[in-house]
Amino acid sequence: MPTGNNPSSGQPPQQPARKPSSGSPSSIQRQGPLIPTTQASHFPTSFEPAGHFNRLVAALIDSALVALGAGVPIGVAYAILGNKEAVDSPNPLMVVMILASLIVPYVYYTVLHGSARKATVGKNVMGLILVTTQGEQLTKLKAFIRIILTALLPVAGIALLGVSALGVATRWHKTLHESIGVALGLGFLAVYLGPFVTVFFNPRRQTFFDMLCGTCVIKKSVP
Repeated sequence: MPTGNNPSSGQPPQQPARKPSSGSPSSIQRQGPLIPTTQASHFPTSFEPAGHFNRLVAALIDSALVALGAGVPIGVAYAILGNKEAVDSPNPLMVVMILASLIVPYVYYTVLHGSARKATVGKNVMGLILVTTQGEQLTKLKAFIRIILTALLPVAGIALLGVSALGVATRWHKTLHESIGVALGLGFLAVYLGPFVTVFFNPRRQTFFDMLCGTCVIKKSVP
């Protein structure tokens, strides 16, 4: 009996299967895009920066919660020691409670911004999250650095401004006494509020601290 592809059998000869080359269109289509869309640009275009009003309301909610949390240790110390003893004499318990109240903001923002929710209570209520400019979750270290910069840079600027104004006032106190007070007040506003003014001019609506840390507050995407 004849074997193989015999023309006399009436069947057309079979062609060997060809493997698609790596550069063929069908191969590229099965592999998908070479660069994911979210990595093609530095800041994913699908992200929508947070609105000014929503961000302000979120900040007010967080500030109220932080103030409430910071007041709890002080209230506990007053309840234990009594008003007179807590004020008149430096008590170790009062010192510990004051220190505890001072670290409340840093713990609050570090833990919540670095969590899987990527948001504080205020941001979560307003439908906002804090991410890196690549859209990734913040590490606890980056969240801590961000709150350190946000809290301490204005304080350092105000202290430097105060020392400078004091030096000028000491030297020229007779002629610049009143103007130094005005300048100090305006300088305080500029130093404290200046880093937040950038949200009105930055396309990502980042504060100065966001730009330093590579972060951005955006609207939370709805699945």
